[in-house]
Amino acid sequence: MQYEEWYPDSGATNHITNNLDNLNLGNREYKGTQSIFMGDGKSIKITHSGNAKIRGKRELHLNNLLRVPQIKKNLLSVSQFAN
Repeated sequence: MQYEEWYPDSGATNHITNNLDNLNLGNREYKGTQSIFMGDGKSIKITHSGNAKIRGKRELHLNNLLRVPQIKKNLLSVSQFAN
């Protein structure tokens, strides 16, 4: 798998990616009714959810990773790590 950059986001409530390949543990189609709300107020659809491991200096385990195809960057929710 190709290395992808991840960006910490203090405003994100969930970890988010646009790449389905990043959901490497427990990938499933999202059947819920929630959407992601952007800073400009637009709502975009969640298509999948799951868990993942990403490697850097340390291996990070991401629970409740959401796939949102319209998102431009992989986001790490700072609040998820704080919990």
